Amino acid sequence: MGVLIVSHYGDIHAEAVRWALNAIGVEADVWLPSDVPSFGEVSVAINAEGFDFAASGLARPIRDYEVAWIRKPGRFSPDIRRTPGENRYVEYESRQMLHGVLYALEETLPVINRFSRESVSANKIKQLILAQRVGLAIPRSVVGNRGSEVSAAFQGSRPAYKSFRVPIWRGSDLITERGAKPQATVGATSRIEDELLDRPGVIQSCPGIFQEYVPKDHELRIFWLEGRYIVAKIDSQTSVEAEEDWRLDQKNLVIEPSSIPESVARSISELMAALELESGSIDMIVAPDGRHIFLEVNPSGQFLWLDRLDPRFHTLGLVTSYLAAKVGHVCEPVDIPPYAEFERSSEFTDFRMGLEATRFAMHTDYSYADEQLATAG
Repeated sequence: MGVLIVSHYGDIHAEAVRWALNAIGVEADVWLPSDVPSFGEVSVAINAEGFDFAASGLARPIRDYEVAWIRKPGRFSPDIRRTPGENRYVEYESRQMLHGVLYALEETLPVINRFSRESVSANKIKQLILAQRVGLAIPRSVVGNRGSEVSAAFQGSRPAYKSFRVPIWRGSDLITERGAKPQATVGATSRIEDELLDRPGVIQSCPGIFQEYVPKDHELRIFWLEGRYIVAKIDSQTSVEAEEDWRLDQKNLVIEPSSIPESVARSISELMAALELESGSIDMIVAPDGRHIFLEVNPSGQFLWLDRLDPRFHTLGLVTSYLAAKVGHVCEPVDIPPYAEFERSSEFTDFRMGLEATRFAMHTDYSYADEQLATAG
């Protein structure tokens, strides 16, 4: 009996948590559904007696686990021998099949962040509506591509724009610097110039999230795990590059452990319950007047980057002790080895040395080449 971690190929979070669970005597395995179809197989056999779940890469029968943690399933694995059109078809078929497989997993084991709920709860419109309903402050928002609505809501105030998913264009001509073609263009949260709001077709061309720009004292990243949480204070306003999106100058910012008022924690707890999520990474703004303003929650957000910055965060300890408790092994986060110890281990070295770059990119690449944009649709 033990913990099943569901993630994608090359996910350091899954490997670190497996290592930490094993270190305290809890059996844990990682299963990679994104290996399907090129590197793995899976099936659900259904008959009059019920159903049975089987997959390559599982160390033991699925019913031998006590709990599953859906960390980040990732994409399907395409086959480079197929044409782009064939791979689009196979991707659709694989995605539909894997969604059903993850549902079958939920019917077999207790699951943390059920896939059937996470895919709905990740919707940004739903998050904002529910956040307001439970009493969290949110920026005035318009989500969609109706230009007249966006213009009317924000005329003269330069709203912030962000995409639903952070895009990366490889070799893009969309932005150039000093006449040079950049290697990649990364989409980030940014403010929109007033003249663009009224230009015909600009807003209509692609849906997005448009929000009132809120002055910031600092920002917060809150890693939430069923009522337990870790708060990181991000001094984003100390850098010109990070004022609108702190990720653009993350390496030069002070990011340190912090706290939130009990009233904010209660509202977050209500929001996560309404979203039916046990875990998530929450982004908030703290305004100069002290108001805490909710932006979004990422159900599968990264968290070990905090441990790399400052061992006091010890998110690995929080996650590992939480999962251990689900199988009856009671311990505190301080009882868990720190992430830095994992990076010094032979398991970490073997994991990094064994990664295949092409296979890793297949599971994680959400970037777009110019030629892919030209032929999209």
